[in-house]
Amino acid sequence: MILSQLIRLLRRKTVPPGLIGIVGCPLLALFFWQDAIDERALIDHAQVVPATLVVVRSGRRGAAGEYGYRMRDGTHGTVHRGFDTLHEIPNLLEVEYLPEKPEVKRIKGAGSNTVGQWKFWLVLKFTFLAVVFSFGVWMLVRGLRNE
Repeated sequence: MILSQLIRLLRRKTVPPGLIGIVGCPLLALFFWQDAIDERALIDHAQVVPATLVVVRSGRRGAAGEYGYRMRDGTHGTVHRGFDTLHEIPNLLEVEYLPEKPEVKRIKGAGSNTVGQWKFWLVLKFTFLAVVFSFGVWMLVRGLRNE
């Protein structure tokens, strides 16, 4: 009996999208938050090392370069960057990484460079999430009221 009522509710047009919005927003918020914490750490205390071009790939969608670099503790890492054409690919780049968490890395100049930029993008991302969550609640309530 309860299962048949649940299936009947889920067949309404606005209930499934509303549930997706409500459940998906906290998961996306967790991803946004972890990304923001890592980016803030990169702004505060990233190590900067040179990276040299190792592999070049070209295709219909443009070109890509894979760069290798050596961290201060002697371990090696790689980063990838896409370009529009082969002619744009530089031989050297600088990479920023976190010594305590070397998997957090980026090409210098990518992402936010100041705390002000970081705050702006953080507020914008969470404002977007609040709008999507509110729309999800609205859709769910609308679907539950219309019988």
